[in-house]
Amino acid sequence: MINTLIIDDEPKVQKSIEMIIKQYCPQLNVVGTASSALEGIKEINCKKPNLVLLDIEMPHGTGFDLLEGISNHDFQIIFITAYNQYAIKAFKYSAVDYLLKPIDIEEFILAVSRVEKNIQIFANPRFDVLLENVKNNNLSKIAIPTSDGLEYISVNSIMYLEAERSYCYQIHFSVATNHS
Repeated sequence: MINTLIIDDEPKVQKSIEMIIKQYCPQLNVVGTASSALEGIKEINCKKPNLVLLDIEMPHGTGFDLLEGISNHDFQIIFITAYNQYAIKAFKYSAVDYLLKPIDIEEFILAVSRVEKNIQIFANPRFDVLLENVKNNNLSKIAIPTSDGLEYISVNSIMYLEAERSYCYQIHFSVATNHS
C-alpha cells in the first residue's frame, strides 16, 4: 500500500480524489487530508506519507511554500491543480506528474503507476538535493518523469523543450551528452 495524503483547499476536490482512488487505485491508502499549506506540513510530518497529492493555489500559502517548509522530502508528489502555468516549477520540485483539474482518470492512473515504479526504483527519492538546487538558484539537474520512473538530467545539457499545454513532449539536448 502507498500511504497517500491529499492536500487541497476544496473539500469537493478532496472527496473526488478519494472516490477516484477507491475506484481505480486501490493500491493507494489515503492516510489523511489537509486544506492549507500549514495544515499539510503538519500532516506530512505526522503521517509520513509515501505520496502527496498537492494543490498549488491555496489560502495562506502555496503548494511550493509547503514543500519549502518540509525538512524531510521522502515522499513523491503529484500536483493536481487548475493552473497550468506552474508546471515547469512543479517539475523543479521533482513532481512525478502535474495534472489539471478536472482530473482525467486515465492520466491519474498513469501518474500513480509512475509513483509505484519510482518507489520500486528509488528507496529514498532525491528531493532534498533538487530542492536545495532550487533554493540556491543553482539548478544543475532536474528530475524528468518517464514511463520507467524518474530520469535526472543536467540542465546545462538542455538546448530547448517542446511542449503542448502543460506537458513537455520532447527535450532537445545540445550535444551528444550523457544526461543521466
